[in-house]
Amino acid sequence: MKAIASTLGVVKSSVSWWGRDIILNPEQIEKLRQSELSGRERGRLKCIAIARAKSLQRIKKSRVINVNHIPSINTKELFFDWPSFVLV
Repeated sequence: MKAIASTLGVVKSSVSWWGRDIILNPEQIEKLRQSELSGRERGRLKCIAIARAKSLQRIKKSRVINVNHIPSINTKELFFDWPSFVLV
């Protein structure tokens, strides 16, 4: 209906109104189902790409924040002997 509406230069609701009494044959129904499935698949893939981009953006942002907030470790702290620190 969207293609017909754009070709005729009218809104989809008008095309829907004009064509509501038309009976489709099985081939036309199958073509519409295939079109619907391909549109659904495109939408799913688009959603996945958006989610992935948002996730990568959050990771990059957290790396910048974490690098700025982690204090530097000096050599004394780096080679601290933890087992000798434990009190018995």
